[in-house]
Amino acid sequence: MEIFSERLKLARNKKGMTQKELSEEIGVSQQYYNQFEKNKGEPNLETLAKIATILKVNTDYLLGLTDAEDTRKTAESEFERRLHTLEKTILDIILKGDKEATELFNENLKINENK
Repeated sequence: MEIFSERLKLARNKKGMTQKELSEEIGVSQQYYNQFEKNKGEPNLETLAKIATILKVNTDYLLGLTDAEDTRKTAESEFERRLHTLEKTILDIILKGDKEATELFNENLKINENK
């Protein structure tokens, strides 16, 4: 997986680590680790998880499944967007007496109560 190799090297460099330092922390030889960055081999799941934890990136980012290095930031952004929408809806209900917004708000409350 070429994208994995590229992102792995980028994340390691961003963290300011050498291949030797990272390979020691994850418990593999530098030669074995080097294969990951050269797109000649792939880590097992346990090693992948260790790499992501040490480099403070998401495994989905390393694997090319997302462009977000840290999905917590993505989740926070989504939460903030939804909160803003909720605030706007509540203001519409209070200030405008918006019947459609009131119905939408009540519908969302019912959905969230069922979760």
